[in-house]
Amino acid sequence: MKKIKVAINGYGVIGKRVADAVALQDDMELVGVCDIITDWRIKIAVQREYPIFAFNDDFSSVTVIANALRLRNKKIKK
Repeated sequence: MKKIKVAINGYGVIGKRVADAVALQDDMELVGVCDIITDWRIKIAVQREYPIFAFNDDFSSVTVIANALRLRNKKIKK
């Protein structure tokens, strides 16, 4: 069976709990955690070896496309 790929946008109280729940599921794959804050929350995600995607506040070069991101003209897909 193909796993459902899940990305978490925001790693606050709710995002952290969702990421942990997804990581426990056999039929899901946590493909990344995204946040703009690099405080203790991101350190927890790193300790748990979750893929991290962080951006500054300049989103002018980010485009969301089907199942991928385009950042500064480079397609990012997992």
